[in-house]
Amino acid sequence: MSAREGQVPAGGGGRGFADRAATVAVTTPDGSVPWDVANSRATPLLDSDPVTVGTYQLVARLGQGGMGIVYLGRSRDGRPVAVKVVRTDLARQPEFLARFRREAEVAQRVARFCTAEVLEVDVEADRPYLVTEFIDGPTLADAIAANGPMAEADLERLAISVAAALTAIHAAGMIHRDLKPSNVLLSRLGPRVIDFGIARAMDSTTSLTTSTGLIGTPAFMAPEQARGALVTAAADIFAWGGVVTFAGTGIGPFGKATTPVLLYRAVHEAPKIDGLPDGLRSIVAKTMSKEPADRPTASDLYQSLLGLSNVDEAVRGEAGPTAVTVVTDPPVKPPARMDAGASRTPSDSVGSVGSANPAMPPPSDDILSPLDLSPLDRPAPGRGYPEGGEPKQQQRQRRGRWQRRTVVSLVASLCAVAVAVTATLMFVTHKDPASVPESIEVSRRLASEAAAASTTQPQLARQLALAAYRVEPTEEAQRSLIENFGGVEINTLVGHTERVIGVRFSPNGRMLVTGSDDSTVRLWDISNPMATRPLAVIPGDSGTFLQGGFSADGRLLSTSTDDHIVRLWDISVPERPRSLAVLRDVNNSVAFAVGGKTMATAGTDNTAKLWDITDPHQPRLAATLVGHTDWVNTVAFSPDGRMLATGSHDRTIRLWDVSTPTRPTPLAILNGHENAVLGLAFRPDGRILGSTSADRSARLWDIATPTEPKMLYTFTDRSDWVSSVAFRVDLHLMGTTARKAARLWDISDPRNPRPVGGLLGHTATVRRVQFSPDGTLAATSGDDNTARLWDIDPAHIAKRACTDPTAVMSEAEWERHAPQIPYPSRCP
Repeated sequence: MSAREGQVPAGGGGRGFADRAATVAVTTPDGSVPWDVANSRATPLLDSDPVTVGTYQLVARLGQGGMGIVYLGRSRDGRPVAVKVVRTDLARQPEFLARFRREAEVAQRVARFCTAEVLEVDVEADRPYLVTEFIDGPTLADAIAANGPMAEADLERLAISVAAALTAIHAAGMIHRDLKPSNVLLSRLGPRVIDFGIARAMDSTTSLTTSTGLIGTPAFMAPEQARGALVTAAADIFAWGGVVTFAGTGIGPFGKATTPVLLYRAVHEAPKIDGLPDGLRSIVAKTMSKEPADRPTASDLYQSLLGLSNVDEAVRGEAGPTAVTVVTDPPVKPPARMDAGASRTPSDSVGSVGSANPAMPPPSDDILSPLDLSPLDRPAPGRGYPEGGEPKQQQRQRRGRWQRRTVVSLVASLCAVAVAVTATLMFVTHKDPASVPESIEVSRRLASEAAAASTTQPQLARQLALAAYRVEPTEEAQRSLIENFGGVEINTLVGHTERVIGVRFSPNGRMLVTGSDDSTVRLWDISNPMATRPLAVIPGDSGTFLQGGFSADGRLLSTSTDDHIVRLWDISVPERPRSLAVLRDVNNSVAFAVGGKTMATAGTDNTAKLWDITDPHQPRLAATLVGHTDWVNTVAFSPDGRMLATGSHDRTIRLWDVSTPTRPTPLAILNGHENAVLGLAFRPDGRILGSTSADRSARLWDIATPTEPKMLYTFTDRSDWVSSVAFRVDLHLMGTTARKAARLWDISDPRNPRPVGGLLGHTATVRRVQFSPDGTLAATSGDDNTARLWDIDPAHIAKRACTDPTAVMSEAEWERHAPQIPYPSRCP
């Protein structure tokens, strides 16, 4: 029987998770005895599948995803491995391959006990591939399907294990982005988190993986993911809560429903976690807060879990049903206690605790508890205790104290195998584990010091900003980088022959639309921002093209002209836009609601109109919004599509409830501008509205209670009209335009915004500024007949800053400003 003729018997039953494994029987090419691998998800190879990849023999299929196919293979020494082979079309994309290589390199820094160890990556192969160890065991999804919800003790151990894995993954600079039950494998050594980092590589180069245009799994998506906003490590914490809820109740936190319904519930409804044990339920509730900033970090989550009463018992030595015993080197001297605040030298930050691997007990029939560190903590006989050690009660009390003070302080760099074993403690990064919880505070302090030094000591400010990011890439450090190093212009889009009025990113960030006084709209492929290319030029019958906008699914484009005509275009094939419909007697602003079925237009007749575009060939008027006393210049939908803001020549802004488009309801009138309102934008959380005006100002409004809006702050630019406003997805960065610059503002405190530099390069007035959906790019348009792309990705800014010797602190300078943190050996 050949390798392609492997058979997959039906999976067996049984009560234990390990009992669910099926067998893939594989005969090697030379006819030797079968090699049996237990895995219920393996299926035979297809005729189109390769037999070998690199030096690995492929024996079965494990799965297929957006990036490629995952095979079960074996190495030359017979070791089972998982081989991920990239799709042929992706293998031809240099940017994807560069990201693929980087993700693999970062993945190799994650502790092997937490996930599948990366064994090899080959980006230069005809079909690039990634090889990891093969984890023998069912997924959490399969286990719950077969056995139902976990018992309370097992659930708490699972929660600890996955939190520990996330701690290690985040400490290695990774964001999982798709944590879900099928990405948690229940190996005999405890749960392993797999397939992290791949979504990041796919984000910027491949087609979207769901019908919604979002990356991830809807049932476990964080609200910011569901909205298409910037994904941070906090999204993984939210997903952790969903995974634990699924494991404890047998159903996801937002039930079973279609993708749109699940996304809506993630953004607007509370998760259903009533079936969880009391102590765990309160922790899960915090991790599933709608606001990312309100969720704990992975290390804080881990510490909270150790505080659970049942977990305390497990930590002190109670039996656990899936733990095993591991044999290691002979006993060695136990490590010194490392209480919080204990000093450490840089050499202490790498390697194992103490001078060698901790001692491990010999195999026995006893089931060891998770995090049972007694071999590290027990005094040798003859030190005040009878042979065999101290009394059990005192052992438990002291062991618990040691663990709470030592293990908790190490957790941000240590991946504990929480459901598994008494194992060798390993550090996963170069940082001192005891300092990791402190690193966030140090990073924020350095960023604050950089802000204070920016006007009087600019070089020191740059050093402090870069140091803050190197310590920990906190939001404060990221904004400090942007403030002190600025966004970098990476491309100038030329082709228009007159001023460029409008600029807008597509929902997936891969296209840009620009509109110009030359009566054309242009579509650009910006999937590689360093090498953009024109896709199409859409000519106008007459009049200036003022604005172009994309529908939420990116398939429709609206264009508007100053002769009061709006057109809808089908851009499913961007190189060949197709005209669908023409709307007349409307003004120069168009906006699409998130759901994709409603469009709003501004009117020269002092109204705004809502259109049902279910059939984009025949838009149907749904409602007319009456109340303004002069032209309506601009319209903008809230992120959830339930509210519309309209701005007018009459100097007012009106808010409308449009949750039922055929029956809009006025909510409030915002007064304060002294001239025509030119631009409107909602912050991605929908709680703040930004407005700009011909009175040379921009304003921030608190609209958390839409019927009672409050003006928070007014920016004044004495030089010119402030024509546009935009918000970055992280909620804390805003852009405005006037004269020859787009100005950036830190609005983490919206009542006291702070300027953080600008995007300088245009040679004439800047008309529009926009941020890409992932927040890594900005686009501007100007009267110099160009649109420009700017790199505002803090990771890229830090990398560039590291090439400037004047921006990098010496080891002595580091010791002076950040003595708590060991001097990092590498700059980003």
